[in-house]
Order: sequence, then C-alpha cells, then structure tokens
Amino acid sequence: MKHKKLSFKVVDEDVRAVALSVVGLTLGRLSSEYTAATGRLTESFKNDSSIEILENIQQIIDSLEKGIKELNDKADLIEQIPDLKLEEEPKKK
Repeated sequence: MKHKKLSFKVVDEDVRAVALSVVGLTLGRLSSEYTAATGRLTESFKNDSSIEILENIQQIIDSLEKGIKELNDKADLIEQIPDLKLEEEPKKK
C-alpha cells in the first residue's frame, strides 16, 4: 500500500472529525481484509492441506499486524485532538 504524508491546517474543532474519518477508514480496511482472510481460512479447512491452512492463518496474522502498524501510524494525528472541555456543574445554592 502506498502512503502519502499530508500537511494541512484544520480548525481545532474539526481535528476530532478528521481523525475519526482517518481511523474509521483504517479500521474499515482492516475489517474487510480480516473478513476475507477468515473466509479463505474456513474454506481452507474444508478443502486444503495443513500447509495451506497454516499459510491462510499466516495471512490473517499478517493482516492484523499490518492493521496494527497502520493504526500506530495515526498516533501523531490522534495526539493533535484537543481535549474536550468539561462542562461545569451548576453551583449548588
């Protein structure tokens, strides 16, 4: 997968939404790859040799490791999310 590093300014209140979109796309890709790999593994148990089953298990592991790395790469973006301001509780009379 090809990567590009982007640099642009975003209004503070939009950083959270941008980060959510980026992480959501990453998780969606991870979910799709995981679903496809587990489907291949299920079919492999029905039809293939133990070597092919192990290769399919390795594909699942590789997919998860790739997803972990991709999510880890988003840490800089996540760190830019400003903290939410806590609403002050009404003062008791």
